[in-house]
Amino acid sequence: MLMAGSQPLQLNVIYDCGPGKQRIKVLRCTSPDDDATCDVQSYSGSAAGPRSKSTRKALRISLQFCHPQSSTKAALKPGDTLEAFLFGEWTKSELLAIDGTQYNVRLPDGAKYWMPASQVRRAVVSIPAGQPPKPGLTSCEGKFDGTFLSPTGFPNIVFHSGKASVQGDEAVECWTGGGKIYLHTAGTAADQDFVMGINSNGTLDTPLGEMKKK
Repeated sequence: MLMAGSQPLQLNVIYDCGPGKQRIKVLRCTSPDDDATCDVQSYSGSAAGPRSKSTRKALRISLQFCHPQSSTKAALKPGDTLEAFLFGEWTKSELLAIDGTQYNVRLPDGAKYWMPASQVRRAVVSIPAGQPPKPGLTSCEGKFDGTFLSPTGFPNIVFHSGKASVQGDEAVECWTGGGKIYLHTAGTAADQDFVMGINSNGTLDTPLGEMKKK
């Protein structure tokens, strides 16, 4: 649920797929399944374009060479540690040189490659178990215990003992602060968290729709 292929499928984040290529934002998906339907917003420059629909599986494939705008590479410089998308996965690499939108990287085995901007990103910083993904967050323990459901009863989120499980998936850490809830998988980066808003009436505003406590 919290991961999509080799990188997370982030909602409400603009994906940049390279110079001259389409930019899109995934607004919402009907479920965590591969065949779930997702609403997609396209962009031309900074202007919003037409909306369309796609399955989660198709999005995972089409976005594998794209990167979220929040992970821009403008500040990268030779000597930095980054990740390059090679052979179907992100591999930690060293940045040797930059030539326009091309990045020369060296892999741990010493191999060197010139990579387009769409296939490199700053190295993801993983967060260990028991550490909040953002400063100021506190454990959900004792705050939301119980089951939250969508109006149809699917999907659901179960909160218990400072953790939460989305639709029966393995329980992950739950943190809260600033009117939001963050479901975090230990050992991953904060930008992979499943984030929900807390409405004034106690319901949850999630990427899967509004949910109410059972």
